Amino acid sequence: MWRSFFCAMIGAFVVRLINPYGNGHDVQFSIDYRAPWSSFEIIPFVILGILGGIWGALFIRFNIFWSKYRRTTILGRYPITEVVAIAFITAVITFPNPYTRISLTELIKMLVNQCRPEDESFLCNYQRNFTSVNAKILPANAGPGVYKAMWQLFFALIVQIVMMGFSIGIKVPSGLLIPSMSIGAIAGRMLGIVTEQLAYHNPNFFLFQNDCSKSDENCVTPGLYALVGACAFLGGVTKMTVSLVVIMFELTGGLN
Repeated sequence: MWRSFFCAMIGAFVVRLINPYGNGHDVQFSIDYRAPWSSFEIIPFVILGILGGIWGALFIRFNIFWSKYRRTTILGRYPITEVVAIAFITAVITFPNPYTRISLTELIKMLVNQCRPEDESFLCNYQRNFTSVNAKILPANAGPGVYKAMWQLFFALIVQIVMMGFSIGIKVPSGLLIPSMSIGAIAGRMLGIVTEQLAYHNPNFFLFQNDCSKSDENCVTPGLYALVGACAFLGGVTKMTVSLVVIMFELTGGLN
């Protein structure tokens, strides 16, 4: 145990020293949520868990089928051609959409982060009135930019699901962790925005009245849903449970 602690301490010191993620933190997706999750949010969290399990089952079945098909067809005899073709198709499909044009790590960071007063992205286009950049994040109605971002995220979700199914197993080193997290973060952020707007427009509904009836605080954090969605979809593919929670602690630093 002492040796493990010493290795972890040296590793954390070196990571903080070289700052590989460029964000001043020793974690890849640093989060700073302050508000605790509400009791009614168990329902959307369960929905994300179910969607993650369905995604994992479908992906594993399709991956087995496609791997067998690849070995018995012309794709197995020309692996370089397959890589070039998939790279070309990916570039053509993903370039028009701003959420598929950026790297997956940047997309995940954007989705798990909480909107701030100075943010000008479509995801943070709420009808708020701020008097200063230090203003408190209050509940607000979603602006046209949020709805545009929802459509772009939906198409990004479809594209990533399809491309991940065909790209895993080609002759290029790739992994399951970041792509699965990205798909889950997109689904989670979209569900988080829907839940946020339902709570905003129906604060006296029996599910929301205990936590969202106060007008001076935002009871739903869409970025938290992106984090839960990333866990759910990654867990569905890898079938990890407790170890996955530890991995997310390491990636986000979000123990709370």
